[in-house]
Amino acid sequence: RYFVICPHCGSEVLMDFEHICWPDDCRDPVKLESLSLGYYDCQHCHAHWTDADRNLAVRRGCWREENSGLELANHIERHKPMTVGFHVPAWISPFISLSEIAAKALSYSLTPTLELLKDLQNNYKAEPWEAQFDRRTEDVILASCDDRPRGAVPGPLVLDSGEKEERVCAVLAAVDTQLRYFRYVIRAFGYGEIADSWLIQEGVAPNLEALDTLFWSSEYFDNLGRPYKVSHVIIDAMGEPQRTAQVYGWAARNRGRVFPSQGVHSPASPVSFSPVEYYPGPTGAKVKIPGGVLLHKIDTTLFKGTLANRLSIAPGDPGSFWLHSDPDTLAAYAREMTAEVWNPEKNFWDNPHGRPNHAWDCEYLLQALAWMLNISKRKRPDKSAKGPARQAPPPMPSPVVNRSIGDKLGSLRRR
Repeated sequence: RYFVICPHCGSEVLMDFEHICWPDDCRDPVKLESLSLGYYDCQHCHAHWTDADRNLAVRRGCWREENSGLELANHIERHKPMTVGFHVPAWISPFISLSEIAAKALSYSLTPTLELLKDLQNNYKAEPWEAQFDRRTEDVILASCDDRPRGAVPGPLVLDSGEKEERVCAVLAAVDTQLRYFRYVIRAFGYGEIADSWLIQEGVAPNLEALDTLFWSSEYFDNLGRPYKVSHVIIDAMGEPQRTAQVYGWAARNRGRVFPSQGVHSPASPVSFSPVEYYPGPTGAKVKIPGGVLLHKIDTTLFKGTLANRLSIAPGDPGSFWLHSDPDTLAAYAREMTAEVWNPEKNFWDNPHGRPNHAWDCEYLLQALAWMLNISKRKRPDKSAKGPARQAPPPMPSPVVNRSIGDKLGSLRRR
């Protein structure tokens, strides 16, 4: 561990995450970082370190063995270890400001998503990522039913002032590919970082033509009779190898609104992209996909964890994961939503009994699609904020140019 020297009291300090602070009245991460409002609170004298203080403290510090407290050189000379490990958190680096770390911590406190928590743990604390999730039951899943019938979109929320506030930001769909059919889920997402979402419809489609009807031709209505359509779809391209070429072709025909995907265990980024130029086929046979497609490789660990966190939110709290009220179709949905469990020994989501998990796969893909489309950053339309109509600018007068006699004679000849 690296111990620093406080530039104010001269004490040796092992810096930690808990003493990175910011003003209590600052609730904007962008403002916090841009105005450099973050600081470190010394454990001994409680002086507030700036970045310059932190850099000076680090320059005066030294490496010590974690258990004995010996300086690095003395520890190596005395114990002659075969290997030496170093813990390098972000707060001892001069390249990362204290305000950046504080802004990331504030972002997580405002929006406690799995992605931000993982980022804090790995990239700032320099500690291993260990996810823990409670086991789900069918009763817990079904406790999130509201009073909407299957296929209905939630209407606007009536505020205390009597005004109506729009709740639905986008209607998205996900498809799990099987050999003889497709399983799909349609879900509406609200506005904001921790917004509610609502299951609209789930079911089985026998072919891609049925999916076209469900997503592009069908309309789903709220309680005011207003229609909604699915705007974007994410589909599992690798669920059944014999279907992969069909999925690529469907994505190419619906470019910009259909995203073929593949689940990947803990990649470098939440979503990565791989261009695909040819349909899969027999060895040596190459049939080009018109325009090609992008295969979206989805971090299953991250987005299944995000889904599990959403399911742990009590109905009615911010970020609730709502279902419709049709018990006949939800029985199979609830069973499939409990098929996978987190395996801490293998560090991935496991289906220990090999049960059907189509709804679970669709729902985690929807979490990934909402992240890809940046749904949480979209702003709710404000009807009252109507600015004045833009007016056309007044015509600019033609500049007066003093031309010579030769120029005037030349313009006459051109006429």
